[in-house]
Amino acid sequence: MAKRVLLVEDDATIVQIVSKWLSRYREEFEVVTAEHGRAALDALARQPADIVVTDLQMPVMDGFELIAHLLSEARRTPIIITTGMPIGDVETRLGKVGDFPVLGKPLSVSALYSVIRNELDALQQGVIQGLTLASFLQLLEVERKSCVLRVTAAGRVGYLYFSDGELIHAETGQLAGEAAAFDILLWEGVKLQMSAPPAELPPQTLHDRLMGLLMEAFRRRDEAEAKRRPAAPKPPDQSATAELALSALSETEAEGDWNDAAQAIGDKRRLPDAAAQAAEMLLRLTHQLLHAGVEASKAYAVEPELRRRVNADDLPQETINLLRLFDGHLQLGEILARASDQAAAIMFLASGLKAAGLLREVKSDAPAPDIAPPPTPGD
Repeated sequence: MAKRVLLVEDDATIVQIVSKWLSRYREEFEVVTAEHGRAALDALARQPADIVVTDLQMPVMDGFELIAHLLSEARRTPIIITTGMPIGDVETRLGKVGDFPVLGKPLSVSALYSVIRNELDALQQGVIQGLTLASFLQLLEVERKSCVLRVTAAGRVGYLYFSDGELIHAETGQLAGEAAAFDILLWEGVKLQMSAPPAELPPQTLHDRLMGLLMEAFRRRDEAEAKRRPAAPKPPDQSATAELALSALSETEAEGDWNDAAQAIGDKRRLPDAAAQAAEMLLRLTHQLLHAGVEASKAYAVEPELRRRVNADDLPQETINLLRLFDGHLQLGEILARASDQAAAIMFLASGLKAAGLLREVKSDAPAPDIAPPPTPGD
């Protein structure tokens, strides 16, 4: 079924040109027209439209009042605005708080078709774009509108007073000035009613630009939402983890039972599970390394399963270079002397491999294992 586009424009020439040019796309959508906002509302009451294209300056009911009515409807209808104002100024000002298209006059019918097509595609994908209360207020500012906007939501009523596009005052039943403005600007599911300003406007209580008020209202909303969200769990206190691990370590060291260190951590019940598990792994590794028993006066060689990976160059080259030192010929002290700049890494590696069962002591009368020497240039 073809979609329905309502064009609201009081200039008969524009209506005739646009309607005729867009008629070539009648298989995609049909165009119906209304000469002002009141006629548009009557047309919408008879049959809803999928998109409303409206001018702002019109007799009887202008585009502002029409948009206010559309924003009050439960059914959100995408709105395309046409205006005689410089398009760059409008897009820059309104684009900060709303995502909706604005077209300048004289109107380009090809540009209008492209925008209508984009809006229809968005509808088909379930994305409803359109004016929000914030962006509508920005529109009033840009067009220098003077009016009183009655805003209702969930049984609450508020009033926003505009003079020559400037929001000068806000009030609710209990609040006035900035407090009322911040409250109203964050209402959701609003209904709007626009009327002419009274002969005598209330005293000006708002002196910040509308954008400043909107940004502050949004900041307060975000701050309130952050307070309502449950606090994220705190990461484990690493200093507490280390302190408790050392405490458990010292307690069990005195009794000679290092394997009970992890249990000591669990018994204290002062750390989250993740921290306790990390401390347990650290203690077990420390226990194994300290009891690996590598000695500088002894020669060591890697076990066959690791030797095969060394010979196949199946490890990072730096690791292979260190592992080749454990060939069963050199004592650990000699290895450390030859590679003094890597002494700490070699000791850690030897202790770790010994603890993991991947390094064995080689007696002086035992044959050395077959570890391929490092390749020489030109091999």
